[in-house]
Amino acid sequence: MSRYGGPPGPPSKRGRMDMLSPGEVEMELKKVNDNLPENHIILITVINAIYPINVSTLHKVCRSIGEVDRLVIFEKGTFVQALVEFRTIAHAAEAKKNLHGCDIYNNACTLKVEFARQERLNVKRNDDKTWDFTQTEDFGKVKDEPNIQRKVLLNEGPPSTGLGGPSRFGNSMSSGSGFGGSGGMDHMGGFGGFDEGQRGGWGGGYQMDRSPVLMVYSLDP
Repeated sequence: MSRYGGPPGPPSKRGRMDMLSPGEVEMELKKVNDNLPENHIILITVINAIYPINVSTLHKVCRSIGEVDRLVIFEKGTFVQALVEFRTIAHAAEAKKNLHGCDIYNNACTLKVEFARQERLNVKRNDDKTWDFTQTEDFGKVKDEPNIQRKVLLNEGPPSTGLGGPSRFGNSMSSGSGFGGSGGMDHMGGFGGFDEGQRGGWGGGYQMDRSPVLMVYSLDP
């Protein structure tokens, strides 16, 4: 966690954000309210958080100092902030002293640390932004609903392509499925001719830029 050393950060980055220059970072680190009394909760501001910051990341950073009970992450302006509740005031004071001015990753995610005003964090569930380490891992999560068996209408596998392909009804449908198959779209537009090898249906898929007219021949008068 050295400011100018250590391994490079992870490959994935956050979206566009305003980056502070090295001088601006140093000025931001000096904006610490030293008049706040010691507390077992610290406020961490992550400056230039170009990499994702989640519960796992900050817990790894803080647990080397002492036992963490609760952790809450949120955004304020261009900064990512976190409230970390330690088991003791002594561990929170040590974290403030040892983590302030450090980088989580090489030349990125600089930490500004100060005491918080809150006396206790209220965590309602465990996820990537909030976590109560005094509770079980599935704390606050919605319990799985019972598995309901529903009637299946088509006794066949789904098409290999979805609605995002070149045709709304992909040509990968198996023979006899109605749409698709060897009938195909003819080159003059609209639906292709009726395919005798399939059980009722048009060949190919409907496309908005082709004629919707179906040409039928050789009908008895």
